[in-house]
Amino acid sequence: MTQHVRPAAIVLAGGASLRMGRDKASLPWERSTFLAAVVETVRPVCADVFVVAAPRQTVPEVNATVVRDPVAHHGPLQGLITGLEAAEKGGHVWAFVCATDMPLIEAELVTLLAQHCQADGTDAVLAHDGSRLQPLAGVYKVSALPKARSYAVGGRRSLYGFVDTLTTVSVDVSARARQLINVNTPGELAGLQGSKEKKTVSHGNNDTVTDTAASAFHSLDEYLRIPRVAGLVISPDGTRLVTRVEQINDDATKFIGALWEVDPAGKRSARQITAGLKGDAAPVFTTDGDLLFVSARGKDDDAPASLWCLPARGGEAYEIANPPGGVASALAATGADRVVFTATTYPHTATDDDDAKLRKLRKESKVNAIVHTAYPVRYWDHDLGPEVPGLRSGPASGEFTRIAAGPGLREARADLSADGSFLVSTWQIAGPLARQRTQLVRIDADSGERSVIVDETDADFGAPAISPDCNLVAYVREAHGDPETPPRVTLHIHDLRTGENAQIAQDWERWPTSIRWLPNGNSLVVTADHYSRCPIFLVPVTTPGEVQQLTEDDGAYSDVVVAPEGDAVYALRAAISRPPHPVRIELSTGEVRELPGPVTEAPPVPGVVTEVMTTAEDGTPLRAWLAQPSDASETNPAALLVWIHGGPLNSWNSWQWRWNPWLMVAHGYAVLLPDPALSTGFGQEFIQRGWGRWGKEPYTDIMSLTDAAEQRPEIDAARTAAMGGSFGGYMANWIAGHTDRFKAIVTHASLWALDQFGPTTDAAWFWAREMTPEMAVENSPHLYVADIRTPMLVIHGDKDYRVPIGEALRLWYELNAESALPADDQGVSDHQFLYFPSENHWILSPPHAKVWYQTVNAFLSRHVLGKDEPWPEALGAGEFPGRNDED
Repeated sequence: MTQHVRPAAIVLAGGASLRMGRDKASLPWERSTFLAAVVETVRPVCADVFVVAAPRQTVPEVNATVVRDPVAHHGPLQGLITGLEAAEKGGHVWAFVCATDMPLIEAELVTLLAQHCQADGTDAVLAHDGSRLQPLAGVYKVSALPKARSYAVGGRRSLYGFVDTLTTVSVDVSARARQLINVNTPGELAGLQGSKEKKTVSHGNNDTVTDTAASAFHSLDEYLRIPRVAGLVISPDGTRLVTRVEQINDDATKFIGALWEVDPAGKRSARQITAGLKGDAAPVFTTDGDLLFVSARGKDDDAPASLWCLPARGGEAYEIANPPGGVASALAATGADRVVFTATTYPHTATDDDDAKLRKLRKESKVNAIVHTAYPVRYWDHDLGPEVPGLRSGPASGEFTRIAAGPGLREARADLSADGSFLVSTWQIAGPLARQRTQLVRIDADSGERSVIVDETDADFGAPAISPDCNLVAYVREAHGDPETPPRVTLHIHDLRTGENAQIAQDWERWPTSIRWLPNGNSLVVTADHYSRCPIFLVPVTTPGEVQQLTEDDGAYSDVVVAPEGDAVYALRAAISRPPHPVRIELSTGEVRELPGPVTEAPPVPGVVTEVMTTAEDGTPLRAWLAQPSDASETNPAALLVWIHGGPLNSWNSWQWRWNPWLMVAHGYAVLLPDPALSTGFGQEFIQRGWGRWGKEPYTDIMSLTDAAEQRPEIDAARTAAMGGSFGGYMANWIAGHTDRFKAIVTHASLWALDQFGPTTDAAWFWAREMTPEMAVENSPHLYVADIRTPMLVIHGDKDYRVPIGEALRLWYELNAESALPADDQGVSDHQFLYFPSENHWILSPPHAKVWYQTVNAFLSRHVLGKDEPWPEALGAGEFPGRNDED
């Protein structure tokens, strides 16, 4: 062992990291990056250095040869194979392998391991840290490459599993174990660096916030890399939870969803269980514990999604249903072998073959025309027809039959009975004068026989939940509003045996957003907006009693599932300062315990959140959240942004990915999140105050809360702006015509001319209940265009069918032609119009979201902060124009 081997080096760059929330290769380390630090450490003792990156990963500048995995998201084993292939082409015999997240590694470790590379028959020399072997701190013989390829052929990805097939030499490096530390979370990074001073801030019940000099919110690229957790399902035996995590892809153009398993006991770390290249979604457990999910795994880019099964016993996922129109979602009975899934179909085709032939005809003929005989004709961002949703039923083995289809199933919400014999679903029906309403129907899971169980001409019904004994259905009733009275949402029970309906919790003025039964059938677990929070409530069913609020913190709870023992529920908890994360809540005490989730540490936000309270002109108590920089003070006051929520029947009570206030806080702004009249969670009278009076109490409430925020010493009342989307955009437009107190206004997807909006939106019948001609005249912002003298940024997506693009086009023209701040003689305007041809009501694609924030920041910087910031280069628009540049 006196003749030392000088191996090549393979450094796995890793791509985007779920737990870190960003690409670890580019993490700052000393005066360089993680990747550069590792490369420079191993280069002096290695013959060559290969960096293995994901297919489209951006790699920091390093003195090494960059090679790329052929496919993304296949883990370190694929990276090892790619690296060994590069080493083989370079004529190397041995290769030292490590990861980019090991910044403490030292060259002497490589030399120590290389000293043991002369042993005959050895495939790898691996470091042992005193607890176990470390496959990513070892020297591998390049001739082990065929073994690695063979191991990976069957879809196996475990690096430890592969190492078990090799002849290895173990080298005790416990004295150097610190060099093997992997940095996986922002907390671990901060602890390792030790140079970033951290400050903990407590603010009432809301989450404790960690303030750092730099966070993911200071960079849009880093923000978009934060993993996004959504959805939660539980296995029938209660031993497994599964959630979905979206993460940006390697070229930062879209989010890809994968399924992760979470331990309900909170003892094991979460683990990723699917990795479809186009994403996986809609998980549901069968009665046997198999996991069904929806995934498009065909070779063609436009291949429809299929229904897949991941067996509880282990093994690879396999396809169980692939109808021509694709699968949208599935339900599975908890006590029987029954699966019902939703798939789109042409209404006049009897078989999948007929359906496929018609699809092929339309595609090859390049025909996408649709003939309509009923209203509506489109929804949100897509045209309706000629396809309709359909239900298919059968055992999990995959023998499915059609049981129902029709436009009534559009946007349906359904529940499948525990015994799998029937489901209860919403069903839309057309009425006179292009009206729509929603009833509840019972559908036999074998025959498809459908019967109406709840229907009223002046109400809609939704959120059906079947009791564990299959005898009762809990649901919400939304009484239709009219010009004088807003809708009212109440909680009801239907008895399937007698056909009787009964309202429960009659004195409870909250609008349920989700419903679950406890296993004993005595109570419901319900979520509802409540004073700018969204707690969990227990609602008695079989015995009289008061509604009990289970959670008392500032959290917003969603995706609630109930443990089969009935002693706890699981949910995703979020807050204004914290993204959704899985928790367990004890039913006996309300204690909330966080579970080890896919994202092990919340991204630290760059500030603090507090409450602002005041009184409306009519004496009604008002409140808002205020997110602001930690260093805002009387001597360093922050500019104020007033963000107005959409809906309008809505509330600021949870984390927001699309309108995230912390991105603006990172730029030095304080962001006010008011809940004015029409907001939910404050009782029916609070909604009544603003019903049909959009320009009155909702407007004056926002002004009152703005006044209260501006009185705080840490707020600069001379530098303020207002922003809103949808109804919030309507209110931004109304504000622009009724006050000049703000330096700038941003209006996104906004209502401008109510007489125009009402008949052209995708659900005109809903708005017609409130929006009479008289109401439109009294509350339409376009009638006050001549009074607008504040610079406005108009933003709209062409695929927005909820608030059609005509609103923005008319607003843009009238701002430049009729406002008090019109375009000048050269056509130059102080207003701006940011137009997205391919986006809908929301700006969803990561590149466009980035452009949205960059353009908003540039606009606000000029008009609020007095600073010039460039437009995003990707707009291709050149320099920021405007009359402020005139000589």
